[in-house]
Amino acid sequence: MTATPVDHTPAMLTRQIKTKLLMYFRFTRGCRAVATEAGPFNADVLAASGREMTEAEVKVSWNDFIRDAKKDKHQYYRMPPEEWRQWFPKPGPLRPNRFFYAVPPELAGRTLEYLAEQYSPYGLIEVRHGTPKALDNGKFCEVRRPAKKLHAAVPDEPDMRGILLRMSSELITLRLLESAVGSGQEEMQWKS
Repeated sequence: MTATPVDHTPAMLTRQIKTKLLMYFRFTRGCRAVATEAGPFNADVLAASGREMTEAEVKVSWNDFIRDAKKDKHQYYRMPPEEWRQWFPKPGPLRPNRFFYAVPPELAGRTLEYLAEQYSPYGLIEVRHGTPKALDNGKFCEVRRPAKKLHAAVPDEPDMRGILLRMSSELITLRLLESAVGSGQEEMQWKS
């Protein structure tokens, strides 16, 4: 019997980390809604519990982490509520209540140091390698640095609806992919 080859490309690693985060936020943290590529800034993972919204941004290389840390969205996330309401007057949290970076073990130490040096309110989740199975829950995810609360606003109905719509789209896409693979259609491509 031959072992199944493991794909260690950045795109595959990113997909694996996103899957583990979805499981962690849904089953371990009890979030009502979890989705990828959701929210105003296309969060890698966005999770909502009904009381707060959490974003996790997946980084699999140091250069990618540094590029992300310099994005304008982080200035927006750190603005006091009275300032960001001027830009986005809609009620509800247009930004997450908490923000985590999610990285593989080999980036965790360096990322922790950076966040501490920058006095960042962001947290860090280390995501271990391996293939999750049903009900592994948080086995692969360890919060190495808790995220501080960025604001206290509670997700409103449009925020929750946005995540639920994204979840529905992801489910349909996965079913289409499953159907295409099962029927031998090679043109169906996975998008991370």
